[in-house]
Amino acid sequence: DDALWCAPGRIVEEFEMAQCVPPYLFAFAAGGIGSRDLGPRTRVYAEGGDTLLDDAAREFAGVEDMVKVGESLFGPYEWERFDLLVLPPSFPYGGMENPRMVFLTPTVIKGDAAGAQVVAHELAHSWTGNLITNKTNEDFWLNE
Repeated sequence: DDALWCAPGRIVEEFEMAQCVPPYLFAFAAGGIGSRDLGPRTRVYAEGGDTLLDDAAREFAGVEDMVKVGESLFGPYEWERFDLLVLPPSFPYGGMENPRMVFLTPTVIKGDAAGAQVVAHELAHSWTGNLITNKTNEDFWLNE
């Protein structure tokens, strides 16, 4: 019943993705998440307030340029957006290459843009790993 979802005071988000993805690349996050634009198709998201968002936006300011370099090497970026989500410190990986939105640990925010190396690695998966993936888990090493 739509009345349950569209009740006063509730916010309903809908998402549709044109590209197919393997199920291991599906992820979502929920919380009090804010954002900062980095470029016309790049944005950083985080839960934890303006200071964390400002630090992340400075650290990853060159992400739109990274996408352009990737396109010059590998062809068009097929995923429409390349956004970043800084997760809580308990996130157990440096980064995870979900299509359209990379999940990152806040420990990659160093204050000197060195964390962008992790982002560049995850961005590379947008062409090798996300668009072209392994047939079986035995060949998953090809993704890296």
